[in-house]
Amino acid sequence: MSRRQSQRMLSGEVHHLLSYRQSEGSTTGGFAGYVTSVRLRIVCAVVLLLFLAACVDHGPGSLPPAPGSLPAPGSPPAPGSPPAPDYYLPEEVPGLADYIEVCRRLNRDLEEANVVYKDTESMRRADAHIIEAAATLRTKVPPQEILESKGAVGSRVRVSCKVEAELRGGESDFDIQQSGWQRRSLLTSPTARWTWSVTPKRGGDHELVLAVRPVISLEDEMSKALPPQDLEASTQIYRIMVDVSVPADQWLAEAFDRLTSLLTSARGMILAISVLAVAIYGLRATVRRKRVKSSPTGDATPS
Repeated sequence: MSRRQSQRMLSGEVHHLLSYRQSEGSTTGGFAGYVTSVRLRIVCAVVLLLFLAACVDHGPGSLPPAPGSLPAPGSPPAPGSPPAPDYYLPEEVPGLADYIEVCRRLNRDLEEANVVYKDTESMRRADAHIIEAAATLRTKVPPQEILESKGAVGSRVRVSCKVEAELRGGESDFDIQQSGWQRRSLLTSPTARWTWSVTPKRGGDHELVLAVRPVISLEDEMSKALPPQDLEASTQIYRIMVDVSVPADQWLAEAFDRLTSLLTSARGMILAISVLAVAIYGLRATVRRKRVKSSPTGDATPS
């Protein structure tokens, strides 16, 4: 039966009931009959409005989608539907078991991803600067959109569900917060992100190193009670060139730091030369004593 036929049948039944209640109320002529007639009209009107609203929401002759009727991930799109993304979005997975399955697939196959970062940075001496990096499965999205920065670049790498990154720099050149390996997961998001706070100590041209490596979890198939073992794969290195400018109010401090560094280097050089001289003098004295002992007269031979 079509929706229009159902509406006509419902309207006919309501009209028949209303006519019947009106005739009954007119014959009895009581106030109670009139009240009952008004109540019946209100109830029938509400039922009719709810029915019409349900038909409008779901369209002519349509029903709400049943649970589990959505297409499975990886199935071809329906005609007229928008094209599927170039990667498998974990957000589309309906349950935790499917999230875990995505992670197992990443650990097994090492999915291709992009490491996104800025290969050149400009900083000011003694000012904290934020360095950002990301590893994303969205390989067709431009790096500038991933980091929301015009200078971002991307480099292909294979990743697992867990990814680690580390930012390295010379101790005399930078103060880096969040040092060491920082672990992120691709369990519920296609993009893993890192941020570091970097404060340059000296002006000039310097270099930072971004290191990225996947972490593979191996489960013991013989004993499920044992926790999975994490193995670090090969580390990929990405270099970041940093230009550190020195503002006018930092010139004196910059000169003092350079002088201190020079004196420290000179002190180390002087200490090394002193140690070497003492060692040479001790060696000569030892050789001279041996010669005196070996001489028949007990006198030292000319050196």
